[in-house]
Amino acid sequence: MLRILGHRVTVTRVRRALLSDPMGEADHQRGEIRIVRGLEPSVERATLLHEIVHIVNDHLDLGLSEEQVTGVAQGVFQVLEDNQLGRNRR
Repeated sequence: MLRILGHRVTVTRVRRALLSDPMGEADHQRGEIRIVRGLEPSVERATLLHEIVHIVNDHLDLGLSEEQVTGVAQGVFQVLEDNQLGRNRR
C-alpha cells in the first residue's frame, strides 16, 4: 500500500492477461495500481513510478498526455536509479 497525495493506493502484481496495458495500469478512483508479475526489478520500479505519475496526474487534473507521463516518469526514474535513491544502500 502506498499513500499518494494523501490517498491510499494498493499495488498488486497480476498476470499480463488481466491488464489492458502491457506493463501496468492505474485507477485513481479505485486507488489501485496493477503491475505485471515477473518483470525484471528495474522494469518493475520504472513501471510503478510511471503508474504513480498517472495517479498524480489524475488527482491533480494536470492533463498530461501519455507521452508527458512517460517523460516525467523516465526522467525521475533515471535520477533515482543513477543516484541509488529510494533503495537500501550498502
